[in-house]
Amino acid sequence: MTKKVLYVGDPDEIDLVPSFLQSEGGFELDIVYTAEDAERAVSSEKYRGVFMGSLRLPLRRNCASGDKEGLDLIRMLKEKGLAVIVLTEAGPDKVEEAKRLGASRVIPKLASFKDYIPAAKELFGRED
Repeated sequence: MTKKVLYVGDPDEIDLVPSFLQSEGGFELDIVYTAEDAERAVSSEKYRGVFMGSLRLPLRRNCASGDKEGLDLIRMLKEKGLAVIVLTEAGPDKVEEAKRLGASRVIPKLASFKDYIPAAKELFGRED
């Protein structure tokens, strides 16, 4: 089984999560920044799961970010049988909607990076 995890980053933020997942978690990552790129990636590559850096993702390059694209992406990833971890600052309604649509785990963005690794190892597994 592949060791790769797809990381869907927020293009509007400086994001240290991918390097932490690689260095501390030992995951091999492919990184994309739009919902459209994520859909293309999971259609052409096998991943253990998807780590979303935000619910607010642009659909494609040069588009405004919006929760809708992140929520639609969760639904599509779940239909493909992928585990999904979402980091978000969204309120309780959006968190519940993300879970209802198939997010395996929703973690507050303000949580410690150390909280991300156990969730990723539990859901995505990792060969040590």
